[in-house]
Amino acid sequence: MDAGGNVLDACVLAAMAVLRHYRKPQVDLSVGDGSAYQGSETNDSIPTMIPSIVKEATPLPLHHTPLSISFGLIPADDAVNSTSSTWVVASLIDPTDREELVQSGSLTIAMNIHSEVCLLDYGGGCELTPNKLRECWKVAETSVRSLCQMLETALTKADEQAKKERLQRLQRKTQVNTGNPNIPFLQQTENYDEMEIDSNFDEAKLHQ
Repeated sequence: MDAGGNVLDACVLAAMAVLRHYRKPQVDLSVGDGSAYQGSETNDSIPTMIPSIVKEATPLPLHHTPLSISFGLIPADDAVNSTSSTWVVASLIDPTDREELVQSGSLTIAMNIHSEVCLLDYGGGCELTPNKLRECWKVAETSVRSLCQMLETALTKADEQAKKERLQRLQRKTQVNTGNPNIPFLQQTENYDEMEIDSNFDEAKLHQ
């Protein structure tokens, strides 16, 4: 958020974290007034999102977690004015905003934890030899593994916190609807999963 440089890698990491942490709620298709018949062009089914306290939401089916690593490419000082095709190029991983001001080119490599390359973006600006590209690839491979481990640790903590918050909401909802906070929680919620709760009418249904 502070625009410290290398915005692309930060956005990719944030996007993958959101997609991995997101949980898709279950949806129930309830039949309407019954006026629609099978094969009719009209459909009276009403989609209703089921709260996570009734049916646990499911994660998105993501099989890979690609993350990107960017390099700032800067030619050596003694090669800036050279006409030779063999420039000496330095590569700076994760360039800051000040380093981006002096870089002559950029290279972005995206891969997953299994070292499978998903993206290779070479912005040009200076010559990049195969040996230098291979060197950047090795550095990116190590960095992506480290980032993936950090991301998995953060996601595990976030999932545990989300489960704890859902349990607390369920406890408060159950105590409010029963009106008796002294009833043991397990006894209160013994048949809770069998209830079909619409988020707009859950209070009315619980009193039926």
